[in-house]
This record gives sequence, structure tokens and C-alpha cells, in this order.
Amino acid sequence: MKKRSFSEERRLGYCDEHQAILDCLVRRDPEGAKNAMLAHVRTVERNLLGR
Repeated sequence: MKKRSFSEERRLGYCDEHQAILDCLVRRDPEGAKNAMLAHVRTVERNLLGR
């Protein structure tokens, strides 16, 4: 399951999403961090569970 759901393209996308979360934290933007984290969780959920 991990290999199927964790291609290089997805890994790079996840890195971009993690960076967006960190950028919001550095800017002390809690609403932005929350939204970036929710978007990331939804992406992972869609990729792993097909939702």
C-alpha cells in the first residue's frame, strides 16, 4: 500500500504541503496553518483511501 500511494510525484507534493504549513507557522498565521494542514490531511486521505 505504501509503495502504491507514495510515488515521487506525491512525495514532492507532500513536501510542498508541509512547507506551506511551516510557512504559516513561521508567519504566526494560525488560520493559514489550520487551512494548510486540513488541505494536507484531505490530500493524504484521498491518496490513501480514495475518498
